Amino acid sequence: MPVLTVLEFFHGIGGLRAGLEKAEQEIALPVVTEVTAAFDISSICADTYNHNFEPGKTFTRDVKSLPDSFFIENRSDLWTMSPPCQPYTKRGKELDAADPRAAGLKRLTNVLRTCPSAALPFGILLENVPGFESSHSLSELQDSLRIRGFSFVKHELCPTQFEIPNKRKRFYLVAVKSTKSNILGTARDPPGGHTERRLEEFLFGDPERDYYEEEYKLPAHYLRYQAALDVVTQSSTESDCFTGAYGRYAKGSGSVLSCGSHGMRLFSSKEITRLHDFPELFEYPQHVSELKRYQLVGNSVNVRVVAALSKDLLYAAAQASQSS
Repeated sequence: MPVLTVLEFFHGIGGLRAGLEKAEQEIALPVVTEVTAAFDISSICADTYNHNFEPGKTFTRDVKSLPDSFFIENRSDLWTMSPPCQPYTKRGKELDAADPRAAGLKRLTNVLRTCPSAALPFGILLENVPGFESSHSLSELQDSLRIRGFSFVKHELCPTQFEIPNKRKRFYLVAVKSTKSNILGTARDPPGGHTERRLEEFLFGDPERDYYEEEYKLPAHYLRYQAALDVVTQSSTESDCFTGAYGRYAKGSGSVLSCGSHGMRLFSSKEITRLHDFPELFEYPQHVSELKRYQLVGNSVNVRVVAALSKDLLYAAAQASQSS
C-alpha cells in the first residue's frame, strides 16, 4: 500500500494532523499517510502535539530558517500548514507580508518557486483567516504554485456547513502538482450553511441541573460587558467563534453558556475542543493551564473541515498513483 509522507508546518496542537487521519479513516483508498516532521516555534504546542501523537516528529524551529537542503533531503508527498493569522487580521494591524510573523510562509513560497522539482510535494493544504484571501502573501504563493505546475482551489468554509454548531469561517487552499483541472473537488460538498445539532451534544452534563466547577464561573470582568456577550443555551444550534483570547477578553472571543438558575459559565477547553471536532481521546498535558488551553485550541483548526478537504488530497494522490 502506498505511503504518503507528510511535512507539517506551523503544526499547532495537531488539528491538521487529526484532520488528515480522520480523512484517511473515512475513505476507502489504498493509501496511508506518515508524518515525517512537524514544525512550530511554540514548545507548548509541541508538548501537546507529542502528548497526542507519536513523539519524536516535532521540531521547535522557525520555518524561515530551514535551508534548501532540508527540502531536498526530506522531500515529502504532502505539505500541510496553518501559518500565523495575525498579519491578516485587524487586531494584528493587517501588515500582511511585511509582518515578521509572515516570514515562515514567505520562506515556503520561495522554496516552491526555486527548489528542484524533485523536492516539491505533490499536494498542499493551507488554512488561515478569511482576510488571507486578499493578501499579498497569498498572491505570491499562487504565483509560485502556477509557475511550478500546481492546480489549486480556494474555499471559505465554516463548521456549521459540516453540522457542527460553531461559527469559525476560515480560508483554505488545496493544491496538487497536476495540470488536470478536475483532479480536485472530488470530496463531497458540505451539507449546507446551517446545522440542527444542539450544543448539548458537546457539553459535559446538563448545565441547568449539574453543578459546575468554580473554574468555569463567569469571570467578574465578563459581567461588565454582559450586553456584548453571545449567550447560548444547551439547545442552541450555533455558537460564536472561540479565539485564543477566550477567558481573558469578554468581547468577541466566544460564546458563554447559560446555566439557568446557576447563571452563566465559560465553556471548558474540552468542550471547545469537541466543537473543533478533535478526537474524544485528545487531551492536553497536565502542566498546561486551562487559560493556556483556551489559547491553544482558539488558535487551532476545525478537524471536520480539514478532513473534508484532506480527502481531496488523498483522492488526487490515489488518482495520480493509478495513472503513473
